[in-house]
Amino acid sequence: MLKIENLNFYYGEHHALKNITFEIDKPALWALMGPNGGGKTTFFKCIMGFLKPNSGNIIINGNHYKNITTSKMAKLISYVPQEHKPPFPFTVREIVLMGRSPYMNGVFGLKDIDYDIADKAMEQIGILDIAHKPVTALSGGQRQLTLIARAIAQDTPIMILDEPTSALDFNNQIHIWKILKNISSQGKLIIACSHDPNHILWFTDNTIAIKNGEIAALGNTKEIITKSLLQEIYGSEYYIANVDNKNIICPVI
Repeated sequence: MLKIENLNFYYGEHHALKNITFEIDKPALWALMGPNGGGKTTFFKCIMGFLKPNSGNIIINGNHYKNITTSKMAKLISYVPQEHKPPFPFTVREIVLMGRSPYMNGVFGLKDIDYDIADKAMEQIGILDIAHKPVTALSGGQRQLTLIARAIAQDTPIMILDEPTSALDFNNQIHIWKILKNISSQGKLIIACSHDPNHILWFTDNTIAIKNGEIAALGNTKEIITKSLLQEIYGSEYYIANVDNKNIICPVI
């Protein structure tokens, strides 16, 4: 579904991504973890064509990234950014319906099925009751939930989410991770960046850890997230406790 070969990207003289190579061949929920400035968002932007790599190959569902048009990319990958503040007072429903734009049939616009899909996405996320509200009047967490619903409505084989739960309260954080886990089980590849290693440990199947633009670890989440990796990534000491048969990462205070 996604193949990366020797991906390199520079910001001027700064070597932001260094020979990133890996392959994902089946649907799953993947995590992308690493310290601030480690290259995670740059990596996402290269995959989606927002940035042009200096070298390397990106293959998305059998398509070389250089041959993927913008309209085709919109049917392959949906994206949830860290934060987005729309300048116009679109309603929540209008924002979610924007996820259906890749499937619009010319001047005929949206069809009944598009409205049904959008409403189901809002219901799944739990925001159908605010569908009529302008997004400019929402909290940051509600805007984030709206963007996640839009990505679900876009119905792409690959979903990329950059810190999808950073603006949410604890209950909604867990709610969203459960939804992502369920969606991936239905045949989609989801890659979600998170700064909370517990969420990664509890919900994701596999993890890519990036530090200084390089892959520090890659593989099954429960196998690669260790005390030594956490210390390497974040520079502090941690221990992993087991509470009611659930591993919990705790800092050494």
